[in-house]
Amino acid sequence: NNKVNTKRGQRMITVIIPAYNRPECLQKALASLNLQTDQRFNVVVVDDCSTEDIEGAVKPFQQVGMTIHYIRTSKNGGAGVARNVGLEFVTKSLNENAHIVFLDSDDIFMPNAIATYNSVVSKRKDYEVIYTYFLQEEFDENGNIYYEEVSLKNITWVHGKIYSLEFLNKNDIRFPEMRYGEDAAFNAVVFATAQNIYNAHVPTHIRTREKRSLTRKADGTLKSLIGYLEGVEWYAENLKNRNLLEKTDNGLLAGTVCKTYYYYDYLTHVHPEVNVRDFVVRFYKNIGFNERMSDKKFVKSIVQQFCTSYTPIIEDNIYTPFKSFDETMKELGFDIGDYRSLFKPKTT
Repeated sequence: NNKVNTKRGQRMITVIIPAYNRPECLQKALASLNLQTDQRFNVVVVDDCSTEDIEGAVKPFQQVGMTIHYIRTSKNGGAGVARNVGLEFVTKSLNENAHIVFLDSDDIFMPNAIATYNSVVSKRKDYEVIYTYFLQEEFDENGNIYYEEVSLKNITWVHGKIYSLEFLNKNDIRFPEMRYGEDAAFNAVVFATAQNIYNAHVPTHIRTREKRSLTRKADGTLKSLIGYLEGVEWYAENLKNRNLLEKTDNGLLAGTVCKTYYYYDYLTHVHPEVNVRDFVVRFYKNIGFNERMSDKKFVKSIVQQFCTSYTPIIEDNIYTPFKSFDETMKELGFDIGDYRSLFKPKTT
């Protein structure tokens, strides 16, 4: 047996798992924790007012000695709300100096995950956020599973990251109370605020393609598109109020600008009954869009995003913009000027 005994040493890592129904998926996630080579961790399962038996899925693992704290919310609020409940529980009842790792109930850890987390945290206790990378489960045309590495620079999701709870509490950082795009909004504030970030080049996490996953089903659907636009408005306002816009990565903002344009353009033409204009205008205003479009570095990031981004798939269809970026910005009331002139060769 190569496992490190749970009773040895302080448990620095707490794994928070939001769960809504699908107890069979949660059991797979907990089984991956039971197989860890290092058992020094706590688990908090937040049952987001499920209609299926989540507590019943937890009990067998508690009975074999896994330290799992089960919490049930009084009403269903989504993954972000459930994660916030977990953060408050750890702060008040477990260890306010803990390091937090989030695991979705339909994802799994690789056997070395906790050992990696404990090792990195013990050596780099002053770091506020630590990256590992995760693998994305995919299927080929014959239905065979394969795994793709996801870039260490990807901060859209909470997967594969370790957060200092002291840092989150000190800066009053929590997930927005919305159902889609909450982790991207959360991370936008986290990474603009954090001073000490460390990249550990080790895989720890597998993001599955579980068929019953609410998140996976939501990808590219009407609700997730609207939720994304609500999310970008939230995080832009947060960054502005915290005076963090100048510290925010150009690539992140440029990527959000482009994706917001895609989603707004699509919704305006395919779902005209949905009014998302206000969300979009507030987002662009909060980031100082007009001024940024006279900044060569920012414009370069915008151009790179359009050149290198994959063809968006929205509502299961390949999406081609109905109106150009320039036309859409003008329609929204933004005078972005002749930004292309920033790249014209100088005449002698």
